[in-house]
Amino acid sequence: MIPSFPWPLLLLKLAALLSFCGGPLVLVDSLKTHMDKDAAFAVAFVPTVGLILGVYSLWEAIPDRWDDAMVLFGALAAAALVGMNVFAIFELIDGPERADEGLIRLGIVVGMMFVAFYAHASHKFFSSRRGTA
Repeated sequence: MIPSFPWPLLLLKLAALLSFCGGPLVLVDSLKTHMDKDAAFAVAFVPTVGLILGVYSLWEAIPDRWDDAMVLFGALAAAALVGMNVFAIFELIDGPERADEGLIRLGIVVGMMFVAFYAHASHKFFSSRRGTA
């Protein structure tokens, strides 16, 4: 085992990927009726990419402008994920029964916990950046 391996960072990235199974998965299914399935997947996957890049930049020892931009992109992605999860909750309540409903519920819970963590971590990140400037 590598002693300096960043296990928390790996777990956060996996949580970001698992959050795709919530609201974004429901959004992909809804968008597939209106657009190409690959484009629908790309639209719904953008918040996951934003969260992964943002988490990576949060862990930089000496952040630069790129890290500032990626953490901000991650914050916007977190807001989009919340919107997608709200959409998914309404779809689960009012829509037909789904075979993957358990996975979607798990993705919503993990996604909302991840968004809460990301909001806290990004606030600390920008507060520390403001204090050093």
